[in-house]
Amino acid sequence: MVLTSMAMSQYPAQGVVTELKSDLETKGLAIVPQWFLLVCILAPLIEEFLFRGVLYPLLKKHVGVFWGCVLSSLAFALSHQNLRSFVVLFLLGAFLTYSYEKNNNILVPMTSHAFFNALMLGIMLSDVA
Repeated sequence: MVLTSMAMSQYPAQGVVTELKSDLETKGLAIVPQWFLLVCILAPLIEEFLFRGVLYPLLKKHVGVFWGCVLSSLAFALSHQNLRSFVVLFLLGAFLTYSYEKNNNILVPMTSHAFFNALMLGIMLSDVA
């Protein structure tokens, strides 16, 4: 685990993470509501529509459920441009795809994604406070 942390520390953080930290340093906690709207509401709505609502059904039609899930999760993880969190994002994408497939309702992965992002935002804010 220590070796993994050391290896991953040489990769830059996701752009949005760096930007949030910078905003918190310069503007303080007053910026949190704007970030909450972006990270916990808009991003999950847009990303789930694209990855689970559009990409996954297209892939599923051509390569089946399993590979559709794998490929859409891979695209989801890669779109975040964050090597540090690639595995977690890939697994999150697979979970969100599974929840969409199981419930046939895009609101389920949207809600799960929003909760995940809220948790991550909370963790980041706890480092600042």
